[in-house]
Amino acid sequence: PPVHGMATINAAVYECLRKVGVDPIRINTRAKTLDRSLMARLGRIPLIASALFAMLTVPAETRSSYMSVSAGWGQLYEIGFALVARARGLRIVLHHHNYAYLDHPRQLARFLFLIAGSKARHVVLSPGMAKKLREVYAIESVPAIPNVAFLPAPSNTSRIVRDELRTVGFISNISREKGI
Repeated sequence: PPVHGMATINAAVYECLRKVGVDPIRINTRAKTLDRSLMARLGRIPLIASALFAMLTVPAETRSSYMSVSAGWGQLYEIGFALVARARGLRIVLHHHNYAYLDHPRQLARFLFLIAGSKARHVVLSPGMAKKLREVYAIESVPAIPNVAFLPAPSNTSRIVRDELRTVGFISNISREKGI
């Protein structure tokens, strides 16, 4: 915890890699809460420093680095990881999960993508998101893989027919552009 969409997909990508015979080294940088205050962000610095050290010491045969791109100031941390990955000669895969820096272009995101380099692979959730990333940040090759590709298929359950709808729940920021 906390569990949110990006964390769920990161865990699912990890499991997908394991199923195909890759044994990823997981370096956990998750916040303990969804608190976005300055103190909460500064409180993550020891965790991030430890994670950067862990990345510096992964085995030499490590070839790739996968990371999700944060919506805002978390990109500062990702810049550090991109720098270490580039210094280690790792292939960088950046997984984009939101439109925050696409709808409102940010210099921080530009800097992250510059540090990641032109050989970095950018994975997005939909063709619309790929188009926007190409337009806003001039990133060429951007495959679209919807989140549903990483989740288990629903089990075969019988449908329940209801006579009336009594409750509607808000799930999340689910949209066609996010691959639903």
